[in-house]
Amino acid sequence: MNDRPLKWPRWPLLNVWADDLPMAELLAHLEQAGGVVYTVNPDHIYHLQHNAAFLRAYRAASVITVDSHYVRLGLRLLGRPVRHRITGADLVPAFCQHQRHNPNTSIFLLGAKPGVARRAMQRINQAAGRALVVGAHGPSMNFVNDPAEVDAVVRMVEASRATVVMVGLGAPKQEIWIASVRSRLPQVRVWMGIGATIDYEA
Repeated sequence: MNDRPLKWPRWPLLNVWADDLPMAELLAHLEQAGGVVYTVNPDHIYHLQHNAAFLRAYRAASVITVDSHYVRLGLRLLGRPVRHRITGADLVPAFCQHQRHNPNTSIFLLGAKPGVARRAMQRINQAAGRALVVGAHGPSMNFVNDPAEVDAVVRMVEASRATVVMVGLGAPKQEIWIASVRSRLPQVRVWMGIGATIDYEA
């Protein structure tokens, strides 16, 4: 857990935490400071108790939002009155809308089946009125276990000059992958684990 002053409540949640901030504050924080964002749900909580690599990746996050009414209810029952729920499906379009006029922001989409990420890229760029998404790739099912394919994707992201990478591989793969390659891509300021959101955007 990052030891730094926060402008919003950060509630203990078993072996991680939940950040309670509104969307506007999250968007402003990412624009100013960058970071890694994950959205915790009951499935994640289960894996966090049993998967050490997943837990390490989660604890390296900058912000963990509540992605579930059940998680929010559970926290409230424990006396931790979380007010805000931010899902990946809400965060991605809000972020794209917020950054559409920022020339320093460019996005790479990684995830979904072949062709789906490209359709999502086209739809996002059409809505933004510019090439906000500069790269998109649907990797193979064995992607995270294939060092050669991982290296190829790192080169794709590097060549695209993206400053934001949105990873939709599903948990715990996406979080573990982000933790494993983040240091190799220093030009990327914002990382997001977004699950099935690429499919929704497509």
